Amino acid sequence: VNQKVYIIEINPRLAGVFIGSQLIRTAIGTDPVQMAVDLARGKEVNWKAKEKSFSAAYFLESKACGKLKNNICFPDSLPKGIVHTGAYMHKGDFVQPPLRGGHLLAYAISKGKTENEAFNLAKDFISSIKYDID
Repeated sequence: VNQKVYIIEINPRLAGVFIGSQLIRTAIGTDPVQMAVDLARGKEVNWKAKEKSFSAAYFLESKACGKLKNNICFPDSLPKGIVHTGAYMHKGDFVQPPLRGGHLLAYAISKGKTENEAFNLAKDFISSIKYDID
């Protein structure tokens, strides 16, 4: 309204798959969560993108059922384009092919110049992670 942004409602649970917390911020260099907080506190915010890139999230899934033999290890130095990683499952956890999001093993978030580049960076990184199950 009149070139101003008004927050009408905020869901206490942000959209899944890191959309609000990682993907938008990584792709455009602006944090929408912080901007929503700032707006709610009466501060002026600039909703324009600081950069124009692409971001993707890709997940590691188990192909079989069993217990994870070791923790999932990530390299000390992430390859170019991988900006964030994390493991959901740890040594001794029961794993299985995913029936829901809670069955995922790990994730990678990437940043690329194109949609395909971002997707392939995350996919290739996740594909390189090895794990063993009993």
